[in-house]
Amino acid sequence: MLKNLKISFNAISIIIGTIVGVGIFGLPYAISKVGFLIGIPLLILLSGIVLYLHYLYGEIVLRTKRKQRLVGYAKKYLGGKGKSIATLSALFGLLGSQLAYLIVGGEFLRFLSGNLFNENLLIYIIIFLVVGSLIILKDSTAIASFEFLMSVFLILVILLIFFSALPHIQLNNFSKINLPNIFLTYGIILFSLSGVVAIPETIEYLKKKNSKHYKEIIGIGTLLPHFLYILFIVAVLGIAGDNISESAITGLQGFLGKNIIIVGALFGLAAVITSFVTIGATLMKIIWYDYRMPKMFSWLIVTIAPLILFIAGFRNFINVIGVVGAIMGGINGILIILIYQQAKKKGDNKNPAYSIKLPKIIKWSMIIVFVLGILYEFFYFLK
Repeated sequence: MLKNLKISFNAISIIIGTIVGVGIFGLPYAISKVGFLIGIPLLILLSGIVLYLHYLYGEIVLRTKRKQRLVGYAKKYLGGKGKSIATLSALFGLLGSQLAYLIVGGEFLRFLSGNLFNENLLIYIIIFLVVGSLIILKDSTAIASFEFLMSVFLILVILLIFFSALPHIQLNNFSKINLPNIFLTYGIILFSLSGVVAIPETIEYLKKKNSKHYKEIIGIGTLLPHFLYILFIVAVLGIAGDNISESAITGLQGFLGKNIIIVGALFGLAAVITSFVTIGATLMKIIWYDYRMPKMFSWLIVTIAPLILFIAGFRNFINVIGVVGAIMGGINGILIILIYQQAKKKGDNKNPAYSIKLPKIIKWSMIIVFVLGILYEFFYFLK
């Protein structure tokens, strides 16, 4: 009984640790731009869409015998064009995510070290990169064990911040509405909610442990972080109002004191490194499994590429996660829907552990949302 419980917690932690990453620090800032009364319903709507995608992707994994990632599934079920689109989306999306994690992870290390190496952010980023990259070399079991401890810590710290913030919350900070910014907010929210890349890792881990509770674990692992996000948004927005910084935590310093901010920075570091590990492992396995490159070569690409992007000048994490969330997240969402339809017909396993229905109205509603988000971000980026 206890063994099964631990397996379930570990599996849930893979998803939680992937979702609760750098995006959480951009959420209060994003919600403040559109207003709490618009932003929270949008978050809840996108939460439902993301949960549905996770279920669909989980079924794709369960219906396919060979270990693959989104690129491999796209090739198997959609052909060469599907593989090309998935490759571009995966590479830009995952590398963009890793870049965002490097930026914020380095900033948290710098803060916690008391600027030990002066203001040189690059040094802290390299330290973060070395530690995270070594963990990526481990298999999904090691990742799950690491993420279990981090996820428990993340939950406790979010609750600590929320309850510490309650006496300082001003209700008038929730009254602002700015509907024209809804798509500006959309990309950041979608980036923050999604844990698609963790689904194959989770299922591989559960298969090794002979557990069959795939659907329940995907559901809990997806929705628990979304609930915690709302608590975090209420705390930060309720205190800071329009004066929210892009990294959120610094906006609380004048109200909660230095000790809470240090704990928050530790939470931030834990959140970022868990996501960095799982997404880095996924990117490595796309190159390793789907393109049959050597494992160490795949790992080296995952390690060096985001550092090169940072050195090249891509250093604003809000802009990065907005583009990745709206464009790459939207493309991946559409791909998963299309792959799922083909996996139902052509999958290796005709009787997976669970099966999801996808009514046409839900399918097309999701696709329309993704297309509108992609178009907005694309044209906004070109301006």
